Amino acid sequence: MQATLKKEDFRSFTDFPNEALIDPDWASKPTRLWNDVYNDLCKDLGEHYGLNDIREAK
Repeated sequence: MQATLKKEDFRSFTDFPNEALIDPDWASKPTRLWNDVYNDLCKDLGEHYGLNDIREAK
């Protein structure tokens, strides 16, 4: 069965003209080091494929 996407499945910035795309106060928000984000990403993706970390794939 093939999934079909409908227009209501997507949110366009033109649908919400009064909302900011980026939080105006973004600079004061907590940040993470890129290495931490990358490590979490690799672990999450690896779990999707039954691995502890996608970098274990050969």
